[in-house]
Amino acid sequence: MQKLSDIPQFTIRFWTSLGNRLINSIRDRVKNKHANVRGQHFKPYSVSYMLRKTKDKAAPKNEHQLSRSALPDMTLTGETLKDLQIREVTKKSVTFGWQGMFAEVVGWLDKKKNYKIVGLTGDVLSKKEMKIIDDAFDKDLNDKIEKYAREDIKINIKIEL
Repeated sequence: MQKLSDIPQFTIRFWTSLGNRLINSIRDRVKNKHANVRGQHFKPYSVSYMLRKTKDKAAPKNEHQLSRSALPDMTLTGETLKDLQIREVTKKSVTFGWQGMFAEVVGWLDKKKNYKIVGLTGDVLSKKEMKIIDDAFDKDLNDKIEKYAREDIKINIKIEL
């Protein structure tokens, strides 16, 4: 029989799945919705940069340019969003983010008024991403409670005269 105390515990598989869903949501928000952590559209590119980017001439020499979008999508070469990965998973948490040069890029973008991919201060994730967390916890806990409640409980009563 499952113990009631086991219900609020989570597995490494749970945390890995949650981390991957959050990473995919952040990538989608940035690349396809062109939105910062607050849900606001990124500030448009300058005309000169937009023209260079759409003509495949914005990336540094010897770098492959992945995106030619005139809308800000933070994916000139695609390396920064590709570096957003799970860094550590335990039975109690998942840590994901960027390392090295790409962490510096995200930090630099955070200082720009409208280019926050994640919040380095204040709200770290968007409202949609916070809902992904809430939904994952709710589903996991409800499944465990349902499984616990489904098991037969025996009550023995002895009556003597």
